[in-house]
Amino acid sequence: MKIDYINNIPVFRMSESMVSGVNESLSNLYESLPETKRSRIILDFTKTNYINSSGLAALIALVSNANDSGQRIDFSGVSGHVSKVMSLVGLIEYVDIYPNPEKAAE
Repeated sequence: MKIDYINNIPVFRMSESMVSGVNESLSNLYESLPETKRSRIILDFTKTNYINSSGLAALIALVSNANDSGQRIDFSGVSGHVSKVMSLVGLIEYVDIYPNPEKAAE
């Protein structure tokens, strides 16, 4: 995972698979942002093709913490297996989803 910026909005480029260990990586990436950059974050899943329960737990924790802090998390590039799994657990009800990060950053 790495951070890019589009229109001054942090974009987390998610890895190909989100499995065990992703919680710490995602948390560290989030914590590396200055507080002033956390009001809105885009998670880009364009390259992500697999997610398991550990990956879902990490996303749920991040979205929950952001919502509790009045921050906004948007998803982009969600498709295939990842979309199905997110739908099954209801995660997509708590975020806006865009086809790509550029559209999300408009």
